[in-house]
Amino acid sequence: MSNNPPWKIIVEPSAKLNIVPLILGSGNPGNNSTRIFGCETMWGGILNSGGIIDMYNMPGSSNVHTPSSNPTEIEDAIVAIESDGGRLDLRFVNFDNNYKSFFI
Repeated sequence: MSNNPPWKIIVEPSAKLNIVPLILGSGNPGNNSTRIFGCETMWGGILNSGGIIDMYNMPGSSNVHTPSSNPTEIEDAIVAIESDGGRLDLRFVNFDNNYKSFFI
């Protein structure tokens, strides 16, 4: 979308953006959520230009994929996730106060 503000996260072709919940303390994954938001105004969001956006889950203690106790949060974006190619792996993600959650 051409009306996005210039500040956004851009995932270039062959790049990967991997966002998992913050880990506090050893052996205690998923205590907190990862929160991406605008400070005082809306921001452009995340643009996938042929890369991989992975916000699916987090490895558990046995190195298998298990859901986090707290999801990733994306807030205050004009378009939270915009994609014109590449791969999106999203699960356990909350979208709040965005103008649009997806533009694909």
